[in-house]
Amino acid sequence: MNRVAIAGADLEFDCSSAETLLRSGLRAGLGMPYECSIGTCGECKFEVLEGEFECEAGPHFAGLSDRDVARGRMLACQARPKTDCTVRLRLEDRFVPIIPPAYHNATLVSVEAIAPEMMFCRFQSDEPASFRAGQYARLLLGEMQAWRAYSMCDLTNDRGHWDFLIRPVAGGLASEALFSAGAIGQSYLIDAPYGNAWHRSGARRIMCIAGGAGLAPTLSIARAAAHDPACEAIDFLYGGRTPVDLCAAALLDQAARPALRIDCHDVVSGEASGWAGARGLLHDYLDATFPQIEADVDCYVAGPPPMVDAVVDVLVDKKNVAADRIYFDRFFG
Repeated sequence: MNRVAIAGADLEFDCSSAETLLRSGLRAGLGMPYECSIGTCGECKFEVLEGEFECEAGPHFAGLSDRDVARGRMLACQARPKTDCTVRLRLEDRFVPIIPPAYHNATLVSVEAIAPEMMFCRFQSDEPASFRAGQYARLLLGEMQAWRAYSMCDLTNDRGHWDFLIRPVAGGLASEALFSAGAIGQSYLIDAPYGNAWHRSGARRIMCIAGGAGLAPTLSIARAAAHDPACEAIDFLYGGRTPVDLCAAALLDQAARPALRIDCHDVVSGEASGWAGARGLLHDYLDATFPQIEADVDCYVAGPPPMVDAVVDVLVDKKNVAADRIYFDRFFG
């Protein structure tokens, strides 16, 4: 176990050489900034002052420039300490984990197709499934023992149910581990929760805007809002490549309560033979369909980075939504 000191903050924490600086810091309850946790966004940059580190997949990542490397900067989501060390990094209260991530042993108990390219997977752990709606978990999968991140699609619960929506990929690690014969009943390691785009209670109305696998966290958020007596209405915008990808409306019905209005807007971006509904890109649909968005609306956005960035631009630049009312989760590849 290595000891990590944060310069200028009078803080220290333990970090195993088998774990990244970011994950150990979050487990210690520190407000370490991050978004993608796979080396792409660059939010978790830090500077090495003393000590040695190694990276999970080498020194170069999209989130780290050559200038950063020359200055001794690394990414906390990728760097593992080899010795005791001193680092310089920023801490922010908004990143302090309400529920620090922890490891859970869980059994895959069911797999169900809810769309041609979307599978519902339920894992069962002995302890409660504790997380905020909209957060994600890391699953240890396959013979290579590789981690993959997936968002929970349901709500925190004492039953130990960890529910995910996972897209099958031919030859993919998750598909081979979870959707093959004999997968049911197998044990897996879950590391959770992570993510900062979780549901904030108290909003009179919320908008959930999701593309592809962004359905899972926004579905969880909508279900949380359905249990929030302050919430009166949910506008749920979901974009898929084809009409058969559109399964949000059926899943959202399970979250309804009499005093809550849920409007689901399905948008198809690709081949849509026989489809009479909306077509095009989500940000264009948002711009055309909602001329005005009230100041007290919370907006949750999840999906591929280009989609999320385009939607956030529309919300901020064209609808004048305050940045502190927009929570987004970009699914980096």
